[in-house]
Amino acid sequence: MALIRTATELDLPAVTEIYAHYVRHSTATFEIEPPDCVEMKRRQAEILSQGLPYLVAEADGRVAGFAYAAPYRARPAYRFTVEDSVYIHPDFRARGLGRALLSRLIELSESAGFHQMIAIIGDSGNVGSIRLHERLGFRKVGVLEAVGRKFGLWIDTVLMQRALDGTGHAAELGLILKHGTPRTGILQQVADFLRQSGNHRWVGLYEVDRASQEVRNLVFSGPGAPAYPAFPLDKGLTGQAIRQRRTVNIGDVAAHPLYLTAFGTTRSEIIVPIFDDPRNAVVGTIDVESEKLHAFSDWDQVLLEDCAEMLRPVWNLGPE
Repeated sequence: MALIRTATELDLPAVTEIYAHYVRHSTATFEIEPPDCVEMKRRQAEILSQGLPYLVAEADGRVAGFAYAAPYRARPAYRFTVEDSVYIHPDFRARGLGRALLSRLIELSESAGFHQMIAIIGDSGNVGSIRLHERLGFRKVGVLEAVGRKFGLWIDTVLMQRALDGTGHAAELGLILKHGTPRTGILQQVADFLRQSGNHRWVGLYEVDRASQEVRNLVFSGPGAPAYPAFPLDKGLTGQAIRQRRTVNIGDVAAHPLYLTAFGTTRSEIIVPIFDDPRNAVVGTIDVESEKLHAFSDWDQVLLEDCAEMLRPVWNLGPE
């Protein structure tokens, strides 16, 4: 049985050799000249420095294959999407190493919080790679025809995609919303779930009342009721999120002029607006507070924004 593990610098000569074979003899990669060990070391270091997985499969005492996840694109909006690469030594094909490497790559990418994995497969005739990805949940989303030229031929690339569950929280949240009944009961379960899953100090769900121009707390989870159970729409960070129609993520609220102090130990706060479907208006907010400075990462923000999207139908239920 092969051992799947994180690659080290000692593996690089074997990794370089494996990749060189594909550069010289295959259309799986569009590189023409094989990179040397120094360049492969630079590429590996760049991937590992970003917290991305770089793996090898070890079999019969040899490095039999390698795989890694790299950023799909450099622009920041793509930061939750990765692209996979898998290469197997010719002597170890058809032994399940590609599946083992890609499966582990998917697991690690999900654990790191990524949302989508893309496969860009050189050559539409690369049936083995296409089938491998299909078996692990990828679907074909397109073909770019004749975009590469190698060995005197025009070559396609096949685009495949697989959703990743970056935290597993979305599925759990979906179960709460699916099996809940009264709105207040659903919202209380959501608040409890968000506080516990993120180990946050306090979570509150607020409703926007346009008639009275107020924001009112519906439920909360944490030590103590909110200091301001209702306040004008133009006040506080919650009011800012509603007016600007976007998430407000403050890493240090202590000196922020709009912060309405609720707890003396709160250091960071994030407020995510909830929109309704018919009017696309802000109808509520998710407010989360933490005792830590700069507590809410990009991944936390994505989870809360996904939660806000999932909560839309709950607001349509109206009060009990």
